[in-house]
Amino acid sequence: MDTHASFSDAAEIERPLELRLEPAAVLPQQLARENLYAVRGERRLMLAVLAEAVGTFRRTAGAESRQDQRLFAETAHWFGSDDGGAPFAFANICDTLGLDAGYIRGGLKRWRSDARRQLM
Repeated sequence: MDTHASFSDAAEIERPLELRLEPAAVLPQQLARENLYAVRGERRLMLAVLAEAVGTFRRTAGAESRQDQRLFAETAHWFGSDDGGAPFAFANICDTLGLDAGYIRGGLKRWRSDARRQLM
C-alpha cells in the first residue's frame, strides 16, 4: 500500500464498488425501459418502411408493366406528400427519425434523372 495515501483515500478504497460508481445523471429512458423498447421498435419499423419505399422507387422507376408503373406512382406520391395524418406517412417518418424530407426527395429526383440519362 502507498505510504503517502491519506485516510480518505483508504476509506474510498474500502467502500464497495457499487457505492463508488454513482451515475452523474439519471436519463429519462432509464426510468421507463418498456417505453424505450417500444420507441426503438417503432423507429426500426419506420426505418424499414422508408428503406422499402426507396427500394420500390428505384426498382419500379423505369417499369414497363402497368402494375409496376402503378406501384411507382403510389411510391412517388408517398414521397411527395407532406400529409402527416398517418403514423407511417413519409413526413412523420422523417420527423420521427430526424431526417430531412427535402434532402431525401432531392436525392431520389437526382437518382431518377441520372437513371434516365443512362438509358438514353
